[in-house]
Amino acid sequence: MTKTSKLLIAIFALLLLPLGASALTAKTGENIAVNQNQIIDDNYYAAGSNLNIDGKITGDLICAGQSINVNGEVGGDIICAGQSININGKVGGSVRVLTNALSVNGSIGKNLTVAAASINTNDNSTIGGEMLMAAAAANIKGKISGDLTGVGSVINLNGEIGKNVKLWIDDKKTNQPGLTISNNAQVSGSLLYTANKDARFEGEGSIGGEVKRNEWKENYQKESPIDWLWGVIFSIFASIIGGLVLIGLFRDQVREITDEMLERFGPALGWGLIILFLTPLVALVLMITLIGIPLALTLMALWLIMIWISKIIVGILIGRVILEKLFANQKSNMMLALILGVILTRFIFAIPVLGWLLCFFAILWGLGGIFLFFKRS
Repeated sequence: MTKTSKLLIAIFALLLLPLGASALTAKTGENIAVNQNQIIDDNYYAAGSNLNIDGKITGDLICAGQSINVNGEVGGDIICAGQSININGKVGGSVRVLTNALSVNGSIGKNLTVAAASINTNDNSTIGGEMLMAAAAANIKGKISGDLTGVGSVINLNGEIGKNVKLWIDDKKTNQPGLTISNNAQVSGSLLYTANKDARFEGEGSIGGEVKRNEWKENYQKESPIDWLWGVIFSIFASIIGGLVLIGLFRDQVREITDEMLERFGPALGWGLIILFLTPLVALVLMITLIGIPLALTLMALWLIMIWISKIIVGILIGRVILEKLFANQKSNMMLALILGVILTRFIFAIPVLGWLLCFFAILWGLGGIFLFFKRS
């Protein structure tokens, strides 16, 4: 396993850490807000298109949505997935996020763990611990008290790092250096990076320790870790959004389907196998008749949608099992089960050979569970 792969796995292992406190407040909807003078005196779970935290949450914030803005105060940790996430306020604990775009303008008391297409930690931002990141593009300003460790294609280092910087730069597809050290950069420790090209130094950035570049090994060049990561991230985003729709509209039915899958594992796999392979044959017969072409196309579209939904259902089921075994006081939280299960299963499915085989069985299991539910209903 490459060092980059280990880093990416570490990032999402941290994202999978659920919360131990038993108290919680859960909200779902199009627009969710904690107003400026409002205080939530426990953990806060939210799923919606737009989430704005202008007040105070004394516990942890777990959320999923399109636009997430934390302008107030969160006393505990933040674990969120969203299209865009802005941390403008104060966070007492750590932040673990999966997003397309992250902007940090406020303060984070402990660590920041992030996977994103773009990351911006701005001039006024402070991170009290370490920063662990995976990004296509990152602009690092402000202050990080601990280490900065990450992987990316384009990284600009403009801020203050209290300890060491260790980076893997995927710059093989460009003619420009992937790492830029600005005149304002201050690194108290060493700067160690793996890249095809030397970093660009714009001025006299201060590096306290050694500066060393390592070459990518040949086997690293065959498949870009960044390309692999974005494929997984896209799958996670799409699945979480689809799962939120399922839970929002059919919460009880999803719970019943997953219960059925656990109780009737064998029949679910059997029916899933029949549906997976019989449906295309039926569609082919319909297309041969010519008059049945519209029905065949509709059947195949529905078949593909059910395959996608089946993997989400399995993710929810895995998340429910994790919560029930390890955190029984949160076992009924379907949204948290969705986030945990989808992140875990998507990274497992991305493993060559073994992951593909497990994905195949997940599709069979999910398809069969959906069929058994409708058959019983």
